[in-house]
Amino acid sequence: MSISVLHILPSLELGGAERVTIELAHIQRQEGLDAQILSLGKQQDFLVAAVESRDIPLQLCSAGGTRLGRYKRIANHFKRFDVLHIHSPRGLRYIAPIIPFFAGKTIIYTRHGLDPLDSPYYSFIHKMMRPFIDYVTFVTSSGYDVFQQNHHWNEAKMRVVTNGVYVPDSPAPEPAKPLRFASVGRMVRLKGQPNLLSAISQ
Repeated sequence: MSISVLHILPSLELGGAERVTIELAHIQRQEGLDAQILSLGKQQDFLVAAVESRDIPLQLCSAGGTRLGRYKRIANHFKRFDVLHIHSPRGLRYIAPIIPFFAGKTIIYTRHGLDPLDSPYYSFIHKMMRPFIDYVTFVTSSGYDVFQQNHHWNEAKMRVVTNGVYVPDSPAPEPAKPLRFASVGRMVRLKGQPNLLSAISQ
């Protein structure tokens, strides 16, 4: 039986976490999982086309009607999935009121950045959600450290899964021209451009 995974995003506007989520869902589907995306954003969001081009089923629960009605629509989507994977503190903040109703499911929360989220509001949200989240994952060790310093979760629930490149089984063909490398990201330490330059020089 295929495992069903619902990836939850606050929107599909352009961003690194959104791109990672789309690629993860795409690869999971190639591996035989029933991976889908639920966005709390709009049909007009920039990356909706990228989701559709990869044939990833997309559910949109954009704002409209009453908040209670929106929660009912979101909860109806949650019911049929084995794993709920939340990719944003904004997403966690919004769906926090209904998370306790799905404690029987595997719930994963991924922190993609280094924001300490140490405001009283986010500290409260993370404290309240701690019993219901099975794993919190991080794309960098520094993200793990910042989160643990501010929220003090049980380390048994925490995992670092560094960003990487999916390498298919079949070898890539030899390029006809010299390889060219590009880096897309803000010119800040977090993005690690010095690591790229060091690797290329080797």
